[in-house]
Amino acid sequence: MTGWIVGGIVFVVLLWWKFHRAGNPGFWALTRKHPEAAIHLFHTDPAWIVHGGPAESLPGGKAGWVGPFRVLDPLSNNLVKVYGKTGEMDASEARFMESLQQKT
Repeated sequence: MTGWIVGGIVFVVLLWWKFHRAGNPGFWALTRKHPEAAIHLFHTDPAWIVHGGPAESLPGGKAGWVGPFRVLDPLSNNLVKVYGKTGEMDASEARFMESLQQKT
């Protein structure tokens, strides 16, 4: 019985870690609330790329990018893969969050 409890706790911790290491949870929550603004950001800000091909074919190679993050494109209603540029995506996330907070 104790093994099941410990196993359940380990599973929950690993699941939490998997989702929270994948980026800024506040940013991703806002992308779900404002999908049109998020897709616009991903297509226009050079800190992001919407890329359907293999990660190895990213500009400069996979080493310069974080992801893929799967995001629902509200125009096509399809999941798309988004990558963030290492060293640039954090500032882009902060600007996006600030711009949406100013509108409310």
